[in-house]
Amino acid sequence: MLSHMNGKITKLIKAIKNNFLILLIAVIFLVPPLRLFVMSSLQSLLIKIPFYEASVDNSDNTTKEINENIYLIDESGKRVAHIFSDYDYTFINFWASWCPPCLAEMPSIEKLYKKTENRNIRFLMISSDQNFNKAIQLKERKKFTFPIYSPLASIPTVLSHTSIPYTVIVDDQGRIIYEKEGIANYNSDEIINLFN
Repeated sequence: MLSHMNGKITKLIKAIKNNFLILLIAVIFLVPPLRLFVMSSLQSLLIKIPFYEASVDNSDNTTKEINENIYLIDESGKRVAHIFSDYDYTFINFWASWCPPCLAEMPSIEKLYKKTENRNIRFLMISSDQNFNKAIQLKERKKFTFPIYSPLASIPTVLSHTSIPYTVIVDDQGRIIYEKEGIANYNSDEIINLFN
């Protein structure tokens, strides 16, 4: 009887060992917080590959302009109307706390923010979360220092995008001088030189 039970236990252990990777992958995809962590961690590693380096392509001569203010609310609940002429440049990033590519690029945005914080550059990290508190909690948990915002009104049409992350850099005249839909490493010399 005991040897029969030991045989069953041995078979069970062998089955678990053989299927461990499948079980692990299933757990990762079935537990949303774990899935988000794994996906953003993998993308954080991938973003270090030069392929993801944010590059400036000036071959498209069509200039888009933002002729409207952007109305936002900040983390403290203060209403903000952003006027582009108040800053040399404005870095705008649309993101969400549930978006792995957004989370993966945030450390590079944080580094860019710290490198340029003594310059007349405004960072508008605009959350797409339905619940802005989730974005605030994520920022606090990750210890990011850039300010985050939530839209108070419709975003200007010229900033329409089909996916996040979506990033634009705007000059003091409201002209979009850089636009990127998708993940990128913004802590790059090309982006820093764009601010010169």
